[in-house]
Amino acid sequence: MCARELNQEGLVIPPTKLIRRGKIDDEIFNMIISNVRVPKYTIGDLKAQIASLNVGERKILEIVERYGKVVSEAWNRSLEYTERYMRSLIDQIPNFESYAVDYIELKDELLDIRLMEICELTSLGLTNR
Repeated sequence: MCARELNQEGLVIPPTKLIRRGKIDDEIFNMIISNVRVPKYTIGDLKAQIASLNVGERKILEIVERYGKVVSEAWNRSLEYTERYMRSLIDQIPNFESYAVDYIELKDELLDIRLMEICELTSLGLTNR
């Protein structure tokens, strides 16, 4: 059976603070663990993600402490370069219009849905906005 809505794909959690003052919020953690199929793997995955973020944070702070303001300047230059580069790539996409039609059907004991979906896509690039 295919998932028909986002909640059937997995647990949907709005932005939530899992760590408070350096400690896992047990209430949030337990809510997550109580809503997954294989808790032991999810516990391991979450703790590994938390550990990797802690290491990343520590290393970035070490770099900032060692090199000071030059780090934020380099970071900003990198972001500016990335934006310019992406805009140049997007600008190379020719202007176009595209039109598509698709049909969605779902029939079971509770639902009988037949939809026609029409999608129109127009690209004018970034320079025209």
